[in-house]
Amino acid sequence: MFSPVSNFYEHSQNETVSIENLNEELWILHIPAVIFVLICVILGFFGNSLVVYIYSSKKFRRSNHRYFILCLAFLDLIGCLIGGSHMTYSLRMPYLMTSTAICKISRYIHHLVNQGSAFLLVVIAIERFNKLCRPFKIQFSHRQTRLQCVLSVSFSALVSFPAAVLYGSSTISTGVRNITGTTCFITDEFRGSTFSTIYMIYLLFETVLITIVIGVLYTFIILKIWSYRNLALSDSMHSEHALQNAESDGDKICSHSLEEHNDNDQNLARSNSIDKDSKMTCTEIKDGDINEKDVTSGNDDILAGKCSNTMHHAINIGTITFLGTDSLNRVKKSWKNC
Repeated sequence: MFSPVSNFYEHSQNETVSIENLNEELWILHIPAVIFVLICVILGFFGNSLVVYIYSSKKFRRSNHRYFILCLAFLDLIGCLIGGSHMTYSLRMPYLMTSTAICKISRYIHHLVNQGSAFLLVVIAIERFNKLCRPFKIQFSHRQTRLQCVLSVSFSALVSFPAAVLYGSSTISTGVRNITGTTCFITDEFRGSTFSTIYMIYLLFETVLITIVIGVLYTFIILKIWSYRNLALSDSMHSEHALQNAESDGDKICSHSLEEHNDNDQNLARSNSIDKDSKMTCTEIKDGDINEKDVTSGNDDILAGKCSNTMHHAINIGTITFLGTDSLNRVKKSWKNC
């Protein structure tokens, strides 16, 4: 691990330089990085703790996404606490990490959390793909979802086991006068070995494969969402067009009915003749206006017929004048006056 500190001491005439001096000088350079890591750890701890608290409450019913979110939150919470603590310690003691047990445990948990989260993201992508792209197929049950969470974590614990073997206290050169330090990395025993090479190739292959699988699944999901959106817009346009046609047809029907109403009014005015000797009023409608007409009290049949026709006409008008209440009120008022 070479740094400006190493370059400074390499050209310095100070003969009393030690690994402790190099460690402290490099720690000073790492302070901004440590602050950033601590901020991430604090935010991750409180954020994931809040998620666990909310989704573990009884307010949320049992569902697949609830189990997935809780499992991911637990893994991320462990990753923040263990991984963040290990990163902070490695930045504080860059050349003096001598505890092999702490190194192995922290590296193993780090690999387990990362791979477990990746496997869970794949399962979540598959579950969403089935719900959107294959809605009529058999979906994951709650029991299957819990089992998949357990299997994802168990499989990640299995494939992360080589990390506990490979990592440990490793010798590292400081670049200053052949002084060496100790850090948490692949041990000297396995450095450059076939075992470590195969494991690194596996990690690379796993990362690429998971990225491709998630990318392909979410591509299908996005395309399906777009197709649903376009279908909804098309249905909306057809519905609006049908509504406009219905309104146009309704206007034509109302216009035709009103024309028939006016013709009937005119026929009513011509057909009902009255005697001028007896004076009695009956209200009739003509061209939308209310007119008081004198009718002969002696001719009861004609009067009854006129008022009956007016009432019948009012009923007919009432069935077609839903667009204007004024006309309906006028008809009712005319009928009452008869």
